[in-house]
Amino acid sequence: MLVTPQSHRVHHSPILEHRDTNFGLTFSIWDHIFGTQYRNYDEYPITGIHDEGFPTEQDEPDKNLAKLVLDQFIYPFRMVATRL
Repeated sequence: MLVTPQSHRVHHSPILEHRDTNFGLTFSIWDHIFGTQYRNYDEYPITGIHDEGFPTEQDEPDKNLAKLVLDQFIYPFRMVATRL
């Protein structure tokens, strides 16, 4: 009934069949009720953001944490703006 790390991993998977699944934050009951629970717990898909331009702490290890979080928050808006 509680969301597990595996459930959260599948939620962030780039694999198409995992899309729109495992939305529960604490309790997975909502995913059971609404049919969004992905139940194959033996899968360990890759996760993360697969964009070389996304700012991470590995890119600039001395960067202020607040600045890094702000850069990550702003990043999607910059990507949308460049496509307009």
